[in-house]
Amino acid sequence: MSNRPELKVDDEQGFIKFFKSLPTEDSETIRIFNRGDYYTAHGEDASFIARTVYKTTSVLRQLGRNDNTGLPSVTMTVTVFRNFLREALFRLGKRIEVWESTGRMHWKVGKQASPGNLQDIEDELGGQIDAAPIMLAVKVLAKASEARNVGVCFADASVRELGVSEFLDNDLYSNLESLLIQLGVKECLIQVDKSTKDIEISKLKGIIDSCGIAVTERPITDFGTKDIEQDLARILKDEAASGALPQTDLKLAMGSAAALIKYLGVLHDPSNFGQYQLYQHVDIVLWARLRHSSNTLASCTTRQILASTNSINTT
Repeated sequence: MSNRPELKVDDEQGFIKFFKSLPTEDSETIRIFNRGDYYTAHGEDASFIARTVYKTTSVLRQLGRNDNTGLPSVTMTVTVFRNFLREALFRLGKRIEVWESTGRMHWKVGKQASPGNLQDIEDELGGQIDAAPIMLAVKVLAKASEARNVGVCFADASVRELGVSEFLDNDLYSNLESLLIQLGVKECLIQVDKSTKDIEISKLKGIIDSCGIAVTERPITDFGTKDIEQDLARILKDEAASGALPQTDLKLAMGSAAALIKYLGVLHDPSNFGQYQLYQHVDIVLWARLRHSSNTLASCTTRQILASTNSINTT
C-alpha cells in the first residue's frame, strides 16, 4: 500500500469544478477515474475507498485548497483497483462507473458494472467469475385485497438469453422470493416513483435485500412498453417472428424486459443485434405447487418410514 501513485492533475481547479458539476449519485454508486497507469476517486467515493481498501483516511489527499473548496482524493494502482472491483461488486453489492478522459477536462463514462452486469469489466476481473451473474427486473400490479400480479424478465448476458414470466403472488411475494433464489439472482431492478411512497415497493425491496441481492431503483418510464416489440426485433435471432411472439402478451413482463434491456445497454452495442434468445420461464405458481407437493410427499414418506420402524420395534 506504500507504493500508491502520486496524485497529479494538470488543472486542479478545472477538475474540481467539473467533478462538483456532476449529477449527485446514490450511495451505492462509486465513480472511479482512469488516469492511464493508475486510478483516482474523489469526494465521498475517495473516503469510502480509503476506509474500505486502505483501512485509514490518512491516504486521502486534497485537490485544491485545504478547505470546503477543495476535493478529497485517493489514488489506486491497477492491482488495487482490480481488487477493489471484486470487493465492491461481489461482497458489497456496489455499482461502479469508470470515467475515461476524451480530452482536456472532457470525461465520459467508459465502463459500468454492477453485481448483475459485469460485461464491461471482464478483463479487469481477469476471468475470476464463478458463474455468469443473473440480473432480474420486476414489475408489480397490486390492488387492495387482491393477489399481486408480478411480471419479471431476467438476463444472462454472457450467453445472450432473456427469460420472462408472469404469475400471481401473495402479499408476502413468496413466489417471487422463490424465483429469485431458484435463479441465483445477483441484482434486481425495481420501478420507483420518488414522488410517492409505495408500500408494495418497500415490501419488494425488503424481500430482495433479505435474499442478499443488490437492489437497483429505476424510474417508471424505463418500464414502459411502447418500443419493446421493435427493440426485441433488433436483438432476437429471429427478427421476423418477434412481433408474433406469445411472450409479448405478458405486459408486465414486457415492461420488465424494457427496463432490463435499457439498463444493460443492449441496444448500444451492435454486436448484440440478432443474437439474443427469448424464452418463457416455467410457470412459477405451478413450480411452487410442485415443490410443495414434493415436500408433502417427502414428509408423508418419512412418517410412513417412522411408523414402520416403530411397528418393527414393538414386535
